[in-house]
Amino acid sequence: MDAFESIVAMILEEKGFWVKRSVKLNISKSEKSFIGKASMPRPEIDLVAFSSKEDKLILIEAKSFLDSYGVRFNNIVDLKSVGAERYKLLNDKKFQKVVIRQIRKDFLRAGLIKSSTKIRLGLAAGKICSRSKVSDQPAIEKYFRKKEWFLLSPQEIKERLLRLSKTGWENNVIHQVVKLVQCRD
Repeated sequence: MDAFESIVAMILEEKGFWVKRSVKLNISKSEKSFIGKASMPRPEIDLVAFSSKEDKLILIEAKSFLDSYGVRFNNIVDLKSVGAERYKLLNDKKFQKVVIRQIRKDFLRAGLIKSSTKIRLGLAAGKICSRSKVSDQPAIEKYFRKKEWFLLSPQEIKERLLRLSKTGWENNVIHQVVKLVQCRD
């Protein structure tokens, strides 16, 4: 399990979601051909989060990119841009269609969702690209609002972690680290 995905999963759980991590999908050869990648391995969704209150299932790409340029808007919207292959859940319509259909089928069969459950896409970003004092974040936020997708921004992640530092003791690595970082002598 990726450390960043663990942090995001904990934040989602704190927000009232139940979370499944590293969800592998069984898609057929014909579906792989439809996507245009007949020999692709089984796709994996980083995090799948369910809100029973909202009857909503969110398929989340988790990208920390903490020591890099960050998430770039053009990679999310343009399948042909350099680096876009990392975001196929968000930018490849055929892939989305197959994944959503398979998730719905698998989760319905397992009794995890209802046929009325809304399925949305999402992104958890540890860092969003900012070039020449211009951030890609406003464009990403606007695009996600328009699509009715879920965005867990770097700012919200930081705010949620800071709040954890003020909560009671938990025997959890993430809780312990944020408390240590916030500890004052």
